[in-house]
Amino acid sequence: MNVKQIIVVREDLLEQMDKGKLSAQVAHASMLVILKKMRGFSQSLVTKNEESYRLILDIKNNSDLKEWIEGDYKKIVVIIKNESKLLELHKKLSENNIVSELVEDLGYTVFEEKTITCLGIEPLNNDIIDPYTKRLRLLK
Repeated sequence: MNVKQIIVVREDLLEQMDKGKLSAQVAHASMLVILKKMRGFSQSLVTKNEESYRLILDIKNNSDLKEWIEGDYKKIVVIIKNESKLLELHKKLSENNIVSELVEDLGYTVFEEKTITCLGIEPLNNDIIDPYTKRLRLLK
């Protein structure tokens, strides 16, 4: 399987976050990208009534997302130096039509104010995502 989801975490925040906080931020990043892809389709794919609503993830055959969902949900967590580098990466991805989502912690526990902690990137084939993220180090 050559499809993976990359989560990018700010290195300058690692000392402030315990393992639980870091895990929650990474989970937010992974989910936000998939939810963004759900919201990205037409309103006709959202069914609402008074008690609930349904979002539909329209997965195209032969897509990276289909391969990822039907595969092993491969995720790789990497680090980037700071917020400005994270925002720069987010901008590059957006300019190249790659879905990514910034995670902003609301500042209720660890941080004193709203803080961008990480970036989730849609599941993509190595050939597509590696040019943007291969130079980033694995989180250890």
